[in-house]
Amino acid sequence: MKTILFSELVSDGVLLAYIPVTRWFSINNVPSNPKKPFAVIKWTGTNNGIPQSNNGVQGVQIWVHGEEGSYAVIDIIIERTKYVIQEIKDSKAEKGSGIIACTRWNNDSGELLDLDRRTNVRYTQWQIIGR
Repeated sequence: MKTILFSELVSDGVLLAYIPVTRWFSINNVPSNPKKPFAVIKWTGTNNGIPQSNNGVQGVQIWVHGEEGSYAVIDIIIERTKYVIQEIKDSKAEKGSGIIACTRWNNDSGELLDLDRRTNVRYTQWQIIGR
């Protein structure tokens, strides 16, 4: 599921116009000072305690970081991210990565600040259901 979601996000032309593939990170590999805007994918759930599962329900947050001062670009990226994730239906990845059967939007954050990276930031939170 993780491969499928990443693939869908980084292959969308609108998102790529704002955030190139090299500026999409997992929570564990964010450089200390990446060029902005950038996005961080944070998986928040496991399937019955088994991380990396390709079926069941997993939570995911897409954190979008941008320049201090304005949320305009961040909001555009969040809305497009929501569109892309919502459109994933029965997506298959190659060789055992599972199938995303359904996606469910949970919520979006308000306007936040990341003081360590000196960015404005917001996230959108989803449930991804695999089989």
